[in-house]
Amino acid sequence: MNTRLIYKEYKDLRFKFWLSFAILIATALIIPITFGYLADLFVDLLGDQALLHDLFIQFTNYPLYLFGNWYAKNLYQMGTLIALFFGMGLIANETTRKTSSLIFTQPLKRSTIYLYKFGTAAGLLILMLLFSTLILYPTTAMVGEQMPGLDFLAPLPMTAAGLLIILALTGLFSVLFDDSIKAGAISALILAIIAIPGWIPKEPIYKLSIFYHMKGISIFLNGEFPWLVFFIFLAITALLLIITTKILDQKDF
Repeated sequence: MNTRLIYKEYKDLRFKFWLSFAILIATALIIPITFGYLADLFVDLLGDQALLHDLFIQFTNYPLYLFGNWYAKNLYQMGTLIALFFGMGLIANETTRKTSSLIFTQPLKRSTIYLYKFGTAAGLLILMLLFSTLILYPTTAMVGEQMPGLDFLAPLPMTAAGLLIILALTGLFSVLFDDSIKAGAISALILAIIAIPGWIPKEPIYKLSIFYHMKGISIFLNGEFPWLVFFIFLAITALLLIITTKILDQKDF
């Protein structure tokens, strides 16, 4: 294991990491704390005969509220932005800073160096997901609501697997383009296109969106982990990494 490469990548990502981590932690603190206030507000405003029945249920049912506002909304949305934030500069930033030639003169293959960079970014991303989700447990206890069980962590691997695809996709464009902003913008455009099936409320069309599976909705509703989809996500990530390293090995810096 090349700890120097890992540490170098951490140094490159540390501002992004701590900023993103702080935002996720703040969100994990705010969600349980605001439940009581929002629940009381909706009861007062809408009453038991609320026209917005689904919204009323969500804001008066803590487990549903917690899942809906963490996995089904904030975690995968913020995680997507963080993965784009991390991936867009994996190689493009090295090119911009004129350090690519220095990095790739090390006695390691370019593909190996890239995998170290990707692995470090992925590790930091997963670390943020895990610890920010765990924060929900003590915060829930603090506000006097029932603590979620360990099964609340079950959707986390699906969210992480989807974000690895996004990180790998953005990393690919970071190799193809020397401008990190362009790499991020093109990746975001492709993700917007990929998200379109999720906007169509018709089964099985909406299930073609990776974002649907990243929310872990089927896990929450049915208690069954979608292993097939999970391994497909990992296979897509592996394929993107293979393509990226092949291109990187042939790229002229």
